[in-house]
Amino acid sequence: MAADYNIDYLCACVGIPYHQLKMRSRKQVVVFARYIVMDYLMKSGLTQAKTGEVFNVGHTTARRSTYLLQDAIKFNQPRFVLKMYQSFYDELAEEPFCPFIETKHLESCFT
Repeated sequence: MAADYNIDYLCACVGIPYHQLKMRSRKQVVVFARYIVMDYLMKSGLTQAKTGEVFNVGHTTARRSTYLLQDAIKFNQPRFVLKMYQSFYDELAEEPFCPFIETKHLESCFT
């Protein structure tokens, strides 16, 4: 279950530390890295509300991030997004054992 994934590991796969993704930032690299991790968490079964809590945003922002990410990939704008998205999933695929942890680790992100 995705809620068991180590959030720090997922952020490392996208190349930006969790504390930086959690901060409010309008830098495109940070924003789309956050969207990629949010998208992954939601596809893996975490609710929109819980995903939003992990990154200090509302559930509607978490939901909208999926649509914005899909559009960025579809139209390849900004150009770095598709490469970042592919390298994130390549990084996950290369790990023979994805680090699972207790769900309480993610719950510590909600405070």
